[in-house]
Amino acid sequence: MQLILLRVNSNIPVIMMGETGCGKTSLIKILADLLNVKLHILNIHAGICDKDIVSFIERIIFDENKDNGGSSNKNIYNRNEN
Repeated sequence: MQLILLRVNSNIPVIMMGETGCGKTSLIKILADLLNVKLHILNIHAGICDKDIVSFIERIIFDENKDNGGSSNKNIYNRNEN
């Protein structure tokens, strides 16, 4: 948890991987609520490709820049594998 907090405080995206049902999403949702940051979730599955991941991140960056007049906020990105 401390390493996640360090990354968030440094405005570095967090990618979590693990077995289905081990609590990745629950942990990161609680952490996002505690830190009052936006949580963006991309569900990874067999049909997803690298372009989908890049598009997901680019869309978030674009939306954040549009909403904040170009300023950057802390975000938590979660890659939830199904």
